Amino acid sequence: EYYRLRNEVLGGKATLRFEQRLDALIISEERASNTALKSLNNAASIKLRYQQRLFAVVVGGAIILSALFYSLFRRHHMTQTLNRDLTQAHETLKAKSAELYHASITDALTGVFNRSYGMSSLEAMLLDRRGLPLSVSMIDLDHFKNINDQYGHPVGDEVLRSVAQSILSTLPSDAVLARVGGEEFLLLLPGRPSEESALLLSQARQNVAQQSVWTPEGPLKISMSIGERFVSADEQTPAAQVLSDADFALYAAKQRGRNAVVRWVDGAHSSKLLARPGFG
Repeated sequence: EYYRLRNEVLGGKATLRFEQRLDALIISEERASNTALKSLNNAASIKLRYQQRLFAVVVGGAIILSALFYSLFRRHHMTQTLNRDLTQAHETLKAKSAELYHASITDALTGVFNRSYGMSSLEAMLLDRRGLPLSVSMIDLDHFKNINDQYGHPVGDEVLRSVAQSILSTLPSDAVLARVGGEEFLLLLPGRPSEESALLLSQARQNVAQQSVWTPEGPLKISMSIGERFVSADEQTPAAQVLSDADFALYAAKQRGRNAVVRWVDGAHSSKLLARPGFG
């Protein structure tokens, strides 16, 4: 009986110890499992945070690049717009400058060159003729004061415009016609022999004489007198003297009945004058 009881007691103790060890093992495994699970969770959390940060960096970089590209696009667009505006402004300024220059050398009433341009052209042509002759003529409308007094200045202005355009229609492209006074014009014909310049002046006089200007009293016939100073290719005469000689020839044309072309001639520097209305 004793041994039976002893074995039962010992067996119960062994069972209890086994159960205790089993419980301890289970607890240890649970702790290990929990630790491993925590490690996995931590690793997953770290990976998630890394992915989130990486995503944030990628998104942020994309936003920065987009902003940079947009800024570059805007700057390029603004540069193109600015260049276009500058080009337009330059063209406008260029056109305005040309317009102002044209206005500065043009007689507003008749549309031909003004006195300043005519005189500067005379000086330039006398200095740089390149061995070519130059025809210098002073033109004056006949009885112009009477036209203004009888018909008024509006008719007088129309006469000036008509005469200017009529003269221009007979001239070559390199000629210079300038209004230098009320009814006075300066005409420069460069590089032509005396016979050709004489013919051109005669044609201009005849063309004007054939024109009429309308007035309340009917058509008004117009005429003009021309005094020419022909400067030969090898001649060196100052502009002031050339103009004085042309004025003298113009005076001679007036004295010979007007509506005439007279050329000043000084064969031996003795101020001799050859006057032929219309060159015959």
